[in-house]
Amino acid sequence: MGIMNANRNSHSVMSGDLVTARVEDEVADVLRAMCAKGVRRAPIVDRQRQLRGIVLVDDLIAVIATELMQLARLIRREQSQELKKTEHPFQDEFAT
Repeated sequence: MGIMNANRNSHSVMSGDLVTARVEDEVADVLRAMCAKGVRRAPIVDRQRQLRGIVLVDDLIAVIATELMQLARLIRREQSQELKKTEHPFQDEFAT
């Protein structure tokens, strides 16, 4: 079932809208192109157009989710530091 039948070619299982990602492309750009074409997988090619891999939308979402979590941690840490400063605004001035 999951294996392509020897009598079928790749064109019979592919959509007509091929999105190709380059190795140096930004994650957001690749995701945007894939969404615009409605595809979930894209081949990754190098400068010589040689296949280097395949990226899935799920992979890109995982990368973006990780980056968002790191950003949320940074914001939370900065907010915590700002809150400490507002709780004791003159603490540094009167430190001995």
